[in-house]
Amino acid sequence: MSKQTTENLIAGLSAEFKPMRPLAHPLTRITPWFGATLLYVTALSVLLGMRADAQSLLQTSSFLFEALMVLLMAVGAALATGWLAVPDMRGQGWLLAVPTTLFALFMGWLAVQALSTPLHADFHVHGCSLNALLLIAPPFAAFVYTARKGATVRPLWMSFMTLLAVAGPGWIALRLACPVDHITHLFLHHFLPYAGVGALTGMLARRLYRW
Repeated sequence: MSKQTTENLIAGLSAEFKPMRPLAHPLTRITPWFGATLLYVTALSVLLGMRADAQSLLQTSSFLFEALMVLLMAVGAALATGWLAVPDMRGQGWLLAVPTTLFALFMGWLAVQALSTPLHADFHVHGCSLNALLLIAPPFAAFVYTARKGATVRPLWMSFMTLLAVAGPGWIALRLACPVDHITHLFLHHFLPYAGVGALTGMLARRLYRW
C-alpha cells in the first residue's frame, strides 16, 4: 500500500471518528435507577392499599426476617447489575454470589413453609398476579434500556440480577397489600409471575443486552 493511500485511509477514518463518553462508575449508573424503582413500588403500593393487619404483620419476626432477606437480595442484585455492565466487572465477580446466596436462602424459606403447611388448590385467576407484573415490569424495562448502554458479556446473569433487583421490592409490596399468607397463594400468585418474567427475559437475554 502506497504512502498516499495510507494517508488517505487515515484521513478518512479520522473524519468519521466520533468522541465516546466513558461509562460512568457502576454506583453512579445504578443508584438513580434503583432509587426510582423504590419510589415507583412505593407509589404503586399506596394505590393498591395496605392489608388491614399490615401493622401487626410488620411486628411479626418471621415477616421481618423475610422482608430483610428479600431487601438485601434486591440491593445486592442492583449493585451486581451495575458492575455487570462492565465487561470484566472491574474484577468484582464476587458481587454475584451475595444476591444468589440470598435468593437460594429465600427459596429455602418458601420450601420450609410448603413442607410445614398443608397445600390446597388455588388455581383461579387472582389480582395479585397482575399486581406482581405491574410492580416489576416498568422498572425492569427501564433498566434494560439503561443496561444496553453498557457492554455486558454475561447477559443471562444481567437478566437474573435485574429480576432480583426489581422483584425484591415488589415481593415486599405485595405481601403488605395482599391479606393472604398461605404458601400456596404466595407461590402461585406472588412468586410464579416473577418466575415467568425471569424465564421469558432469560430466553431473550442475548437480544435484550446485545451491544
